[in-house]
Amino acid sequence: MQKSPLEKASFISKLFFSWTTPILRKGYRHHLELSDIYQAPSSDSADHLSEELEREWDREQASKKKPQLIHALRRCFVWRFVFYGVLLYLGEVTKAVQPVLLGRIIASYDPDNTEERSIAIYLGIGLCLLFIVRTLLLHPATFGLHRIGMQMRIAMFSLIYKKTLKLSSRVLDKISIGQLISLLSNNLNKFDEGLALAHFIWIAPLQVILLMGLLWDLLQFSAFCGLGLLIILVIFQAILGKMMAKYR
Repeated sequence: MQKSPLEKASFISKLFFSWTTPILRKGYRHHLELSDIYQAPSSDSADHLSEELEREWDREQASKKKPQLIHALRRCFVWRFVFYGVLLYLGEVTKAVQPVLLGRIIASYDPDNTEERSIAIYLGIGLCLLFIVRTLLLHPATFGLHRIGMQMRIAMFSLIYKKTLKLSSRVLDKISIGQLISLLSNNLNKFDEGLALAHFIWIAPLQVILLMGLLWDLLQFSAFCGLGLLIILVIFQAILGKMMAKYR
């Protein structure tokens, strides 16, 4: 297998995902074979990730009476997680600015609105640039968060596997095979699925504040009717989610 081009990709290549072009071109011309697939980058290898997490877990056990795995994971991945979270937030902010620019462009068609008509071309250029900026922010952020989730899953998988090899047969008799399979194949996949959405815990309230500020200028107190309905739906979904978790 060839080495992954992601390892030597430049910042521009990562931003525009041009490092994927060779395999996409090859896949367009003929069916991909196993030899066409790249090796996993060294930073994504199970050996590298498990050693890093195991080192932080040993450090956590040595420093605290009640060690928690979340602290070891935090020390391994937190800064990249925060970086991609900021990119995701900036990309989401552009969604709030878009209808403002679009509304002003529509207003420029009014012959009596001379102020908007004089800057209509700049508003149009700004709207196009906004779409480009959103793409350049959201796509790398989403890819990066999914990749961190994958790395967490691989590191946890390796750590659990190493742990099972160290357990005695007496302890293993008390653990069902189905429990281990469910833990490795189902539960750990939630890192991939959930990590990209985790930032919305703090992004969503900030978005609501920003949008309510924009709606206040247009609707005044009527804007809170939509917010009230949204809050009711969130509470209802939280109750349903708790019930589903219980039955599952």
